[in-house]
Amino acid sequence: MKKRITAFLCALCLFVSAIVPSAAAELTSEQRMERIGQIISLIESQALEYEGEDVLLYGLDRLFELYPDSYDAFLDAMLTGYDAHSMYVPGSYETAFPMGTDSYVGVGISMRNEDSGAVTVSSISPYGPAYGSGLMVGDRIVAVNGVNLLGAPASTMAILLKGEEGTKATITVARGPVLLTYEVTRAAVTTPNLEGRVMGDGLYYLKISRFTDAYTYMLYSNALKEMTEASTKALILDLRGNPGGDVAMVLTFLRQLIPDEGRKYFTIAARDTENGPDIDEHYSTGAGPRLNKIVILTDGQSASASEIMTSSLRDLGYAVTVGETTYGKARGQSHMVFEDGAAAVLTTVALVPPSGVDYEGVGLRPDYPVENYTAKHPAASCQAVPVRRYSLGDMGYDVTLLLKALKAMELVPSDYETTVFDGKLLDGVNALRRAMGKEDMGFLNTETVEDINIILEALSTRQVEVDAQLEKAVQVASRYTSGPLKYMIYQGRWQNLTDK
Repeated sequence: MKKRITAFLCALCLFVSAIVPSAAAELTSEQRMERIGQIISLIESQALEYEGEDVLLYGLDRLFELYPDSYDAFLDAMLTGYDAHSMYVPGSYETAFPMGTDSYVGVGISMRNEDSGAVTVSSISPYGPAYGSGLMVGDRIVAVNGVNLLGAPASTMAILLKGEEGTKATITVARGPVLLTYEVTRAAVTTPNLEGRVMGDGLYYLKISRFTDAYTYMLYSNALKEMTEASTKALILDLRGNPGGDVAMVLTFLRQLIPDEGRKYFTIAARDTENGPDIDEHYSTGAGPRLNKIVILTDGQSASASEIMTSSLRDLGYAVTVGETTYGKARGQSHMVFEDGAAAVLTTVALVPPSGVDYEGVGLRPDYPVENYTAKHPAASCQAVPVRRYSLGDMGYDVTLLLKALKAMELVPSDYETTVFDGKLLDGVNALRRAMGKEDMGFLNTETVEDINIILEALSTRQVEVDAQLEKAVQVASRYTSGPLKYMIYQGRWQNLTDK
């Protein structure tokens, strides 16, 4: 009891010193506590109006009346005094700790401020209304709803692009010297916390943005099914930017990914009790497909639950890591949510990987350290496409230059190769024509070739971020795709082969 009161008094002393600067700031913590104790004794023994109330609680109540903002600040000071992760959340708990998918009402594009002062479209969400509208990555935004935005930052444009669901956003962009206008109906844009896709023969890519909600779990189960049906041998698991989420969920994810039974894959350790250490050890059931290797992508924002998955799979030998050192959060919190939406967050457990190494405040260093970087746009290495008519079946160096140009404009897959003007190249050309408000054609005319060269020249001055981390992950994972498949599909489920 004495220890609890001392801690309480210490928090109070630190708090009062912060909001009411005085000579008390020059006292040590012990001196401050001693003085408060002396004043409490003085009141209890001599105050004329004292009626037996708890002096400390009465003083706090008076403090909160005199300084209305002091209540939230005091609770936060009391919690944050214990460790870096504990806190008081005075506002909306759901905003501070979102548990579902990220959602907003808008058009579904991301923008980037260029060094030149222009703002360009950096990505178009496949889950938003702008997808398929004709807008293209690299377009320079000129106006929204008739408002000239030249020189305005991306943050200002984002405000104008968001709005009520069902309303129209008219977006004017410059594509080279050509001004184009698109009308997009605003809608709720929801980005799933998990996305997976086949990357190549024996290779699968899975990105998990946050470990939350039943929908994310369903997507995970579907991804594992798709992965095994594609005879995947190596998995790239992208946990970059993943701040964590539900610890119970990530432990379930791990249990469905580890192929061997009876392995201790993680431990949750709480404060010791009178009966000894309070630990919760988790053992695998052998439910996962036996992959040749998992390559995990991490960065400085990979934290908490994502570090649980990373450390577990690597410590057990199933994975290697590529990228940057993780955040370093090896502690778990309990969340007490109040009726008004506020919450007390208190660190209550230590997260212990199979190796037993405590990565709190240090992070997990990657096996292959790689940093992304910016470089010239791929268009900078393209030559102008010879201006002439191109018909299906045409061959030669001119077609090679055209293919490279269409790749740089992301109109043709980067891994596609041909020396013939075929249907794939024609599809790319017509995608460009549609984006410029023109009809499809069965050939490539000289006017469109000139448009391609104009856009190439405009793109060639721009910088793009090179995902060197993903490139390295693909390189590492590809080493494991040549080995034999270690599981089979039986009645719609994977079944690990006995010969490891």
